[in-house]
Amino acid sequence: MYSIKKLAFVALLCSCVFFPSVVRAKPADSLNSAVSVKPVNSLNSKARQRVLEKYKIFSCHCYLNQDIVLPNNNSSAIVSITVVLPGIDPSEIGGPFVNPFGDQNPSITTDANGNTLITFSGSPIAAGTPTHFGFGLNGATPTSGQLMENPGLNQVTVGLMQTGGQVEEVALPTVDRSVKTPASQEVQYVVGYVETQDPTAQNGISLRDWFQFPIAANAPFTINFNNPSGSASVSLSNVRYLVSNMRIPLAALNSTSLPPNAPEFIPLSSTIPDQTVLSPGEKIDVEVNR
Repeated sequence: MYSIKKLAFVALLCSCVFFPSVVRAKPADSLNSAVSVKPVNSLNSKARQRVLEKYKIFSCHCYLNQDIVLPNNNSSAIVSITVVLPGIDPSEIGGPFVNPFGDQNPSITTDANGNTLITFSGSPIAAGTPTHFGFGLNGATPTSGQLMENPGLNQVTVGLMQTGGQVEEVALPTVDRSVKTPASQEVQYVVGYVETQDPTAQNGISLRDWFQFPIAANAPFTINFNNPSGSASVSLSNVRYLVSNMRIPLAALNSTSLPPNAPEFIPLSSTIPDQTVLSPGEKIDVEVNR
């Protein structure tokens, strides 16, 4: 059960009134849309200068915290989880690691395409049990006013052991998240939550994702969701956020310490209804005025 005692930071949460609105767009439809998915250095000088002067973009992948959930009627068991990160050097991956299979660090390798692969594996985890995993990036301690490029998240692949012992690799669609916020010396933190699924799959497997960004204190901000895939759609459900006056530790971003039904979370169902589908390359912006 959710416990106030477990989360001392809840007393410090911002009590402002927020008014979210939503904008859907393809990445090429606007400058802001292009900025949210392109590395800043790839923009032309005028566009880059506007970015630097008007707002800052923070990557959510400083910390990755996700649950994989198999429905109770799934007879499979999870035996491995592999996160594919393009454009990230293995040396940038750091702890603390959240490994559902034990205390050991995950395997970190690269594939033929230069992607970094982070693999958690171990004894089978039965269906119906949220399987939480996560990691950090070395040196990634952003503060408002720092410009960070979005390294992107390619995909999450889960190894499912069938009743006969054979293992099937299933790729799960993911969504990139970033936040646009004015530069400021005073910092708060926005914590978001989103559940994603393959809208075409029949297996019922979902990813539950907690993410956190620094934002300018008491200022409007925009949360961006982008489908990085060139071929697969992804559905978004149960999208929520909260604003905290302090940074929440990696280990506390989970369904035990910070469940999505915690009263501090503000639902975004009016702007992003459950099972909102993003086509390949499509993005959606949620503007929060406060």
